[in-house]
Parts: sequence; structure tokens; C-alpha cells
Amino acid sequence: MEKKNQKIITVSFLLTAALALLVSRVLLETAAAAWGPIAKFYAQDIVKHGLPMGIAFITFFSLQFNKKIVKWADEVVTETMKVVWVSQKDLVGMTIVTCVMVIISSLVLAVFDFASSNVVKLILN
Repeated sequence: MEKKNQKIITVSFLLTAALALLVSRVLLETAAAAWGPIAKFYAQDIVKHGLPMGIAFITFFSLQFNKKIVKWADEVVTETMKVVWVSQKDLVGMTIVTCVMVIISSLVLAVFDFASSNVVKLILN
């Protein structure tokens, strides 16, 4: 495994741990707002701050020290580095073509909608 890949993998695992911290904190606050016994439990500082932090640490360490997950992440980073991105000129051209096609499609649909609504009005009257 390359050292560059290892840094990317570690940072992504840290971001995953931060996300786990945020999600666990939101879930605990939601549960505390919904149920009284959990609110009393959540009022303790060790639970309010320690439990989400513990979940984040467990998430990070379980990802960082699992050889299968690290190998998978290394393969993902390696394959992602092989992606060839389009140039800005090509991107602008494809965006313009897409916008023009959306406008043409909306005009065609508007014409069909107008025509069909008039046909229905003629039939009903």
C-alpha cells in the first residue's frame, strides 16, 4: 500500500468517525426528547459527550485496524486515481448541449400538452 493511499484512507476513516459522532449525538438527542427515562440518562455529561465520542472512537479503530476493510479502501483509492476527468472545454460543451436539449424537450411537451388540452375541451364541449 502506498503511503499516499494510507493518508487518504486514514482521513476518510476519520471523517467516517466524525459522521458517526454526529449521527449518534442526533439520535440520542431525539430519543431524549421523545422518552423521559432516556432524557434522564442523556442529561448526564458522560452520556451526552462520552457516548457519542466512544462510538466515534470505536468506529475509527474498527475501520483502521481491520485488514480487509483497509485493503478494500486501498483498492477503492487506487481505482479512483485511475479515473480520467473531462476537460473544462468538454464539460462546458456537454452542459450547453444538455441545457439546449432540456429546452427543446420542454417546448415539445408544452406543445403536446396545449394540443391535447384543446382536443379534450373540444370533445367535452
